[in-house]
Amino acid sequence: MANPKKHYITAKYDFAVDATGTGSYPRTVTLANTDTLPNNAVVNEVCLYASTAVAGSSSTFAVNAGGVNVTAAIAEAKLSDEAVVATDDVKAGGKATADGDIKVVVGTAALTAGVVDITVGYFIGYAE
Repeated sequence: MANPKKHYITAKYDFAVDATGTGSYPRTVTLANTDTLPNNAVVNEVCLYASTAVAGSSSTFAVNAGGVNVTAAIAEAKLSDEAVVATDDVKAGGKATADGDIKVVVGTAALTAGVVDITVGYFIGYAE
């Protein structure tokens, strides 16, 4: 059996483009700049880099793609200017149940600023 090939997809959350709007939370934000996680992708790596600090009212920031929660809820304070999210905040794992773009889930209140580069690593699992 051959070794699986590692793949990466990326997305960018940019508050100026992907504003979270008003209303109730949690809210899923479809990003303007994103790649698609393919069906049967097994996520095993995630990296978040905040080139501009995420700000708001003590909310949380999580990443989802293809029906898989690829990160746990991350406190916005951990996404300070030029922060790289530590691996203990990453909930990498799970198998995509369908093709799906990378999305951000804003937890408890609106965000008011931030730019975050999102990179998701995966390999293709066997179809069930």
